Amino acid sequence: MKDLLNRSWWMLALRGIVAILFGVLALIWPGLTLLWLVILFAVFAIVAGVVSIMAALRARQHGGWGIALLFGIVSVVAGVLAIVFPGITALTLILLIGANALVTGLLDIVMAVGCAGRCSVNGCWSPPAWCPSSSGPSSWSFPPPAPSRWCGS
Repeated sequence: MKDLLNRSWWMLALRGIVAILFGVLALIWPGLTLLWLVILFAVFAIVAGVVSIMAALRARQHGGWGIALLFGIVSVVAGVLAIVFPGITALTLILLIGANALVTGLLDIVMAVGCAGRCSVNGCWSPPAWCPSSSGPSSWSFPPPAPSRWCGS
């Protein structure tokens, strides 16, 4: 994982920048995304719901099919409501997508800056304590340590 981050930190930074730009545009110009976003969500919800209902009905002889049926019904209802109330649906989706893009973009950039060239490139002995490692998320520290401590300085 360390080697992957050392070689591709710039991809995290690029993804973060694109996500922030997308989030800003979605929050600034929600009207531009209104129609396609509502239609896309409605179609997805209805198709996913129908598929789930069909799978549940085919699996009635097995346990747990009721949850799949319930998911399918809720998903179809959500899709229909998105069509009936496109304004509320669009506003909710745009705000959620924009906020998500801003937060994940910022975190991507912070991670890229913190992980860029650690270990061998800068003479650092380890990546920041909050960078992903082979020991997994349970070893990360939050909030991240101060930048002066990223390379064990």
